[in-house]
Amino acid sequence: MINLKKINQLAAILPINTHLPSNLITHELAFSDHAIKLLSSDLEIHNHIAFIVIQPEHSYLLTNKLIQSVHCVIIKGVGVFLSSTCSFNTECILEQLVKWAPYKKVSDNMELYQR
Repeated sequence: MINLKKINQLAAILPINTHLPSNLITHELAFSDHAIKLLSSDLEIHNHIAFIVIQPEHSYLLTNKLIQSVHCVIIKGVGVFLSSTCSFNTECILEQLVKWAPYKKVSDNMELYQR
């Protein structure tokens, strides 16, 4: 699932004040619609982690101002990068979400949390 070549390409174009996750497993967010739905639907997570999901062809829309307003940028099918505003704890939450996603059900009230 995780493609190291794509991760290395992502690392080469990282904007200023961003970094790759310390654990490669976090990149699985980019390949899991279920994990993204969980991230979107879990009110506790959603209230504490600002993120954006984009398609690779829309990466030109990322500006430094936008990146600094979110903790996590998920590029579908490529990988994840984190802004300097992303704390170690937030990164750990993202990592745990990926690990537990296969075992969790998406909330029935998901539409309440989508914007």
